[in-house]
Amino acid sequence: MSPPELLPGTPEFRIRLPKDGGYARGHLLAEFGGNGTHKFVLREGSLVAAEAWPGLDDHTRRNRAELRAVGALVDALADPGLPRAPSRWVVTRDVECKSFSAACRARLRI
Repeated sequence: MSPPELLPGTPEFRIRLPKDGGYARGHLLAEFGGNGTHKFVLREGSLVAAEAWPGLDDHTRRNRAELRAVGALVDALADPGLPRAPSRWVVTRDVECKSFSAACRARLRI
């Protein structure tokens, strides 16, 4: 399978997680998602918040559980320098999302 085509002329997004300073990285893709915006790829090695929150919808909960089940999101090692940091997951392979906002909602809430 060939890698997805990045949207020409767009930068790599580097988003800092709140509270612990971890980063998520990604790119807009040339392909459009279902909502009329460009798809987004969350890059391997990105950190994402592991905790759910009250506004998390059922579809997003299922998506996160599915990514965990196939090993695309695994527990990140705890940082001894940040003992109170919230739990995080590491992205083990590039993950395509229907849009940048879908990535944020999934928390892939970056």
